[in-house]
Amino acid sequence: MLVPVLNKKGADIVQEKRNIVEKHVFIFDVDGTLTESKADITDSMAGTLRTLLETYHVALLGGGGYDQLRTQCAEQIIAGVDINLTKKLLIAPVSGGSVYTRTDERQWMSIYQIEPFSSEEKQIIIESIQQSLDEIGYTPPEKTYGEVVEDRGTQITFSALGQQAPLELKKQWNETQDIRPQLQKALQTRLPDMQVRIGGSTSVDITRSNKADGVRTIGEILGISVSNMLFFGDQMQEEGNDYIVLESGIDAVSVSDPIETESILKKVIDSTSVTIQK
Repeated sequence: MLVPVLNKKGADIVQEKRNIVEKHVFIFDVDGTLTESKADITDSMAGTLRTLLETYHVALLGGGGYDQLRTQCAEQIIAGVDINLTKKLLIAPVSGGSVYTRTDERQWMSIYQIEPFSSEEKQIIIESIQQSLDEIGYTPPEKTYGEVVEDRGTQITFSALGQQAPLELKKQWNETQDIRPQLQKALQTRLPDMQVRIGGSTSVDITRSNKADGVRTIGEILGISVSNMLFFGDQMQEEGNDYIVLESGIDAVSVSDPIETESILKKVIDSTSVTIQK
């Protein structure tokens, strides 16, 4: 099954057609790729990924925290699945800053984690966010939904409307008030030793790691080369938050939304003659 993929060749990003059925690991961005932003995975998508586990390793590589990825996607995917298959699913929250696997006791266990930010570093980051917002002349919204600056341990995330903002409001803000490129630039100047990345539709992430690091970590954990792995993301354009994965050398499929992702996966499943799990 030939599918157009993006790959970094030296200094250039090229598009080639690859037989993705031959890959061993499928890695997915979450928001916008498997689900709508911050929304739970649909039963249909969870079932598709459940079937995919019968043939491939699957990893969720998102900017959200562990609890978010677990409750948003992972628990639904492994519901009712044989314990040996559940071990083929990895959760890699905060852009791969940590990785979790399933145990024989059907619990999630941390198997990798970078060093969390210290209290001093967190204070510097939070102060830098405010200073950068002031610098670019940002006017905050009158109403926010949940935390605007969220501490995820190994990642600090600024969300303009708050973590729990309705999807439609986030889309509207993104289209009319998006100041994240300016904020990212201002923050990177203040935090030169950290990764500052544009996140979902309203967020900026500050972390020690990025999704390319996450891809490499997943490969090391599984003992599988990056050439045998495939990434799906909805923000593969140069300024998008998934573009960085190409630094790892992985083949990446650019999708527009979860509907396109699931359509491709169903074709993969058909190509491998896997019986869809009821």
